[in-house]
Amino acid sequence: NKEWLKKNFKSHAADLRLFTVQADQMVPTLCRGDLLVIDSNNKHPSPPGIFLVFEGGGLALKRLELVGQGEQAKLHVMCDNKSYSSYESGLNDVDIAGRVVWFSREI
Repeated sequence: NKEWLKKNFKSHAADLRLFTVQADQMVPTLCRGDLLVIDSNNKHPSPPGIFLVFEGGGLALKRLELVGQGEQAKLHVMCDNKSYSSYESGLNDVDIAGRVVWFSREI
């Protein structure tokens, strides 16, 4: 519904994508089956947040935090599920598809 999108998001409707969580990397924040709205025009990880990234030949949800400034800037890449390791990467080494701006979950 375009009116709902206009009312609830600052982004243009054409930049918004629906995505269903398939993996457990972001549990307990996001769970399998959760429906997400991704803003494909919002790819800058400042402020920190949850992003959809291209990783290992597929899409993955990661919490990204920009650390440092300028040429020294790095990305801290994390999963909320502590079974997965965090790592740092170069700012240009992570292919960001967009920022998670909304989610819903079946009760």
